[in-house]
Amino acid sequence: MAALIRIFPIFSRYRVEAAYSIYGFKNLQKERTLTFQTPDITERVKAGLEASFFRTLIEYTRDPVYVLDPTDGFRMVYVNEATCQHFGMDREQLLTLRIPDWDPVFEIENVDAMWNELKKGKPMRFESLHRIASGELVPVEVTVNYLVHKGREYSAGYFHNISGRKAMEEALRKTEERYSLAVQGANDGIWDVDLATGEAYFSPRWKSMLGYDDDEISNKAEEWTDRIHPDDRHMVMDARRDYLEGRAPAYEVEYRLRHKDGGYRWVLSRGACLRDPQGKPYRFSGSHTDITKRMTLEHALRESEKKYRDLFEESKNAISIVDVTGLITDMNPAGAELLGYTREELLSMSFAHDFGIPPAVSEELLKTLTNSGFVKDFELELKRKDGKKVVVHFSATVTRDLSGDITGYRGIAHDITEHKRLERQLIQAQKMESIGILAGGVAHDFNNILTAISGYGETIRDNIAADDELLRDSVEQVLRAANRAAELTRSLLAFSRKQLIHPKRVEIGTIIRNTSNLIRRLIGEDIELSTSFFDRKLPVMADIGQIEHVLMNLAANARDAMPHGGWLHISTRQVIVNEGSEERYDLAKPGKYVRISVTDTGVGIDRKYLGRIFEPFFTTKEVGKGTGLGLAMAYGAIKQHDGSILVKSKPGNGTTFSIYLPVLEGGDTVREKQPTAATPTPGGTETLLIAEDEDMVRTFMAKVFERAGYRVIAAGDGEEAMEKFRENMGDISLILSDVIMPKKNGKEILEEVGMLKPGIKVIFISGYTANIMQEKGILEKDMDFITKPFLKDDLLRKVREVLDKD
Repeated sequence: MAALIRIFPIFSRYRVEAAYSIYGFKNLQKERTLTFQTPDITERVKAGLEASFFRTLIEYTRDPVYVLDPTDGFRMVYVNEATCQHFGMDREQLLTLRIPDWDPVFEIENVDAMWNELKKGKPMRFESLHRIASGELVPVEVTVNYLVHKGREYSAGYFHNISGRKAMEEALRKTEERYSLAVQGANDGIWDVDLATGEAYFSPRWKSMLGYDDDEISNKAEEWTDRIHPDDRHMVMDARRDYLEGRAPAYEVEYRLRHKDGGYRWVLSRGACLRDPQGKPYRFSGSHTDITKRMTLEHALRESEKKYRDLFEESKNAISIVDVTGLITDMNPAGAELLGYTREELLSMSFAHDFGIPPAVSEELLKTLTNSGFVKDFELELKRKDGKKVVVHFSATVTRDLSGDITGYRGIAHDITEHKRLERQLIQAQKMESIGILAGGVAHDFNNILTAISGYGETIRDNIAADDELLRDSVEQVLRAANRAAELTRSLLAFSRKQLIHPKRVEIGTIIRNTSNLIRRLIGEDIELSTSFFDRKLPVMADIGQIEHVLMNLAANARDAMPHGGWLHISTRQVIVNEGSEERYDLAKPGKYVRISVTDTGVGIDRKYLGRIFEPFFTTKEVGKGTGLGLAMAYGAIKQHDGSILVKSKPGNGTTFSIYLPVLEGGDTVREKQPTAATPTPGGTETLLIAEDEDMVRTFMAKVFERAGYRVIAAGDGEEAMEKFRENMGDISLILSDVIMPKKNGKEILEEVGMLKPGIKVIFISGYTANIMQEKGILEKDMDFITKPFLKDDLLRKVREVLDKD
């Protein structure tokens, strides 16, 4: 029994007393003391009592106890009730089992060595596995000792089920493994600081982030603090202190740490601390995430955003950002200026609905954007805050989220309002150029014909008997028709701005007064004419005939608009055109202008025609009742005077034409020459060379000069003219040459005769327009020129004038 007590140290005195109490041995301690110390009790009684006591104690202890017989293959020879419960078997089953039957991990070949160690009095303690009745392997901690009873040797022991402990150890092991793997595998650097001692731990990743090997950094907190960027130190320490002292709920801060190469790396530092029961922190741990790339990208993004913002703010084009509902979310200053709103006002406006874009155009624009993702150079007309219209070239793209859904639109608008205005002017100029080319092309032949008609008509008139009134009146009608045809030619050339004009300083009121009588006869008695004039004289530089012709054209237009009579009013006043308002008045420059208003009470003009009424050949009249040239010629004439002509009209409310002409400052206006008595047409005896390719004109001129006493040499082209000049060089006093002729033109003739006979006098004649003559180099200073068609007397006077020059 002494051996059994040695191998079961768990049965202390207190546990034995507890067992006595449990199993009913009241006062047994006292009895035992008395019994064991009373010499009257025999050794046999003493041994029996002890055996009974310990058997009862071992049987009912909660720890499994067993005894093995080494002579029988270490078979169980005793097991207590706890052992039976452990294995889930009854006692009879267990007493048949040997070590390999319940311990699959025990190495039987080592049993002899273990037995010898036990016999030396060296107890063994080890962990193993027991196979229980269910087949499950249960981890146990076994304690084994050597036992001798009645001369026989036994192995006795007890064990504990350590499943719970093993589970805890396994969980702890896995936790430690996970922590170790997390520390080793994490991309973040881990740090841990003992706040009392200053000892620190820095993970290998933390060190490698800064370019160090694991053994290059000591475990001191200074390894961290000394590497903080000087500019960030104050911020970091304040954040650390606020957290540790409880003033901040968390510790998270971005700053820079010095790298081994001397540069700095950005880190995101997060940490947490452990506190004692008094709330004092004693351990501080956390991580560092390398955010250098992110900070670099953020810096690049900020720079990119700044560049974008600079471009956005400084762009001369209007840039708008619109959400998917069409509301403007941003607009640059150029856009605000273009539309006349403040940026704040624009942020509450709809791009599609608040700037006068027609719904059909908005729908087309949105459809194109949705289908293709962009739109380029879409021409839009936008309404400004002040009501004015601006025309833009609009380009836009859609913006999408990560799933590809449209989130909004970005657009850029280039103001082409001025471009469109110039384009319209160019189109108008091209139209005028077209009619000018047409007029120039027919002017030569037309004027040749008119020259012959007028010349021969004058000849007939001069030779009619004084009493033949019918014939004389008929010839006058012919001459009057020729004169009207000549006026039409001049009007066509005025429209094309290629007719030479002869502007003079005149007072505009005087021109209107002198034209009033003609206008009254033109409009008829059923239309009332009235005039009103500015209270001061308004001098202008103008060709009187051209202005009169414009007024007559406008009066005729008003007459046709009032078939049942009405009222026509002509007035003048001075207006100031301020800088920036020129476009409104279709003028080239600001300044002081006279405005001539011609207003009628006629049927008016439909709005859809107002933009076309000055176009050549455009007319709203019935076929055969209008050429479409009247207003076009008026427009050309006024433009040739550096002015403009505008129109306002509504159907049923009459029409007002407004003519603007620049006002001159200071000086007196030119007085109109009073008619003088006719003077006799001069003649002469000199020899004249006529170079003219048109037979009718050449024949007419020759007869006129011959009747006036001149000797005439005629040539039909340039080469013939030069031949006859060489033959008669000494006799010829004057050459009359058409500008454009076959074989040699007037300029070539001038150059050749100038070399043969310097100082020879030359008069050029032409039915072509002024620009063509300038291209040919004829219209130079001091050159004498007469334009077809011309009258007989005008021709004779011009020749005499040139011959009589010094």
